[in-house]
Amino acid sequence: SKFSSNAISYDVAIESGKVLIPNCLMRGDVNGDSSINLSDLVAFIAYSFNNGTAPSPIGLADFDCNDVINLQDIVLLVAYMFEDGLPPCGC
Repeated sequence: SKFSSNAISYDVAIESGKVLIPNCLMRGDVNGDSSINLSDLVAFIAYSFNNGTAPSPIGLADFDCNDVINLQDIVLLVAYMFEDGLPPCGC
């Protein structure tokens, strides 16, 4: 099952009557170093336009949590970093 809200988005599983919630993704942290900075933007552009290394997990690049990685995610990342744009969805 997928749980989503404006604040967080993650898949949940039920095992032995308990709801299991994995760690949330830090959307926008494309290079996975636990911070959102210029190196994430460089990695995202390299992945998108220059056959660079894919983010792992791929959801790190899904800035708006719509399950599609595209130019809109890059635009939102730039706006967040340089133009006081909205933060990434999720936790």
